[in-house]
Amino acid sequence: MSFQKVTLLGRATADSDKLGDVGAKFTIATNESWTDKDGQKQEKTEFHNCVAFGALGQKVALPFVEKGKQLFVEGKLSTKKVDEKYFTNIVVSNIQLL
Repeated sequence: MSFQKVTLLGRATADSDKLGDVGAKFTIATNESWTDKDGQKQEKTEFHNCVAFGALGQKVALPFVEKGKQLFVEGKLSTKKVDEKYFTNIVVSNIQLL
């Protein structure tokens, strides 16, 4: 048995885009900050590509995911290989607009 779940709390980097007739895609930025061994504050931003299919994509992500909005997203990882490069997306199962 195995299990995977991704949970993100971040901000949309742009308005969502239509993903053909099947849903929507969008990107979320998350930030992490810490103090290094020299006492300097450090910050790192990660960008997460998200896809939402069906009604979740068309009725929630497309009309409501806008640049700068804070989002809580749950889903699972999906990686595919295209021309010798790997791309990882979050396949969204839940979106909460905050």
